[in-house]
Amino acid sequence: MHMAASKKATPDHYEDVLKQILSEVAESCVKKLKLMQISACKNIKTTIFPVMAVLRQILNVQLTNQRSVWEMQADGQYIQLRPKDKQFGVQETLIKLANDRFDVAKTRKSYKKSNKKLGTNRNTG
Repeated sequence: MHMAASKKATPDHYEDVLKQILSEVAESCVKKLKLMQISACKNIKTTIFPVMAVLRQILNVQLTNQRSVWEMQADGQYIQLRPKDKQFGVQETLIKLANDRFDVAKTRKSYKKSNKKLGTNRNTG
């Protein structure tokens, strides 16, 4: 095959083609990375948000505690404040919340198992 002089491939032409190919590959890689980041963000959200909710719940229990609160007076003396209504202690409240979360998790797990077994739950039969 004989090429015309004006259509003859030059090193510059190969360099331009190579740049175009690299540019397309780079765009493809960037798109894939963005999709991976979106997927990772979804995984992070499903992991971190529940943990943050539990931490917020624990902090709220600690900050609203009025059962074991001591207040320092102007003279440096401490007096224990008494709650207006019957209130559980922080430890009792945190244990109850942990047990509630455990019960919810156990229910979800057994629900998933029962769906896998076509609607039958081996714990009930």
